Amino acid sequence: MNTVERILNLITERGITQKTLSNGTGITTGNITDWKSGKANPSYGAIVKIAKYFDVSEEYLQCKTDDPIPLNDKVVRAEQHLSPMEQKMLKMFDKADDKDKDMIIAMIEAAVKGKNQ
Repeated sequence: MNTVERILNLITERGITQKTLSNGTGITTGNITDWKSGKANPSYGAIVKIAKYFDVSEEYLQCKTDDPIPLNDKVVRAEQHLSPMEQKMLKMFDKADDKDKDMIIAMIEAAVKGKNQ
């Protein structure tokens, strides 16, 4: 499968027309027709717009992965499964510099190791 085939599959799967995709992305129907006929390939800018429109990753459209979920969405979904304490710790950890992060990790490792003995 290539990028154009993946885009055309999404059009079919979502039950939309090329015109609907054009209206939603600002990409001309002529461009989409050219991709379909093999006269041209989508530009990176077009891939970005289409990925956003379909809420899939650019890598998915480029056939670099078979997972359509964008990485940022995976992170958000993963965070939803954290407790409020874990979310607070993650936000605080994110604000720390690398030296402090190393220290925090060492402290947690020591605490966990102490409980497992």
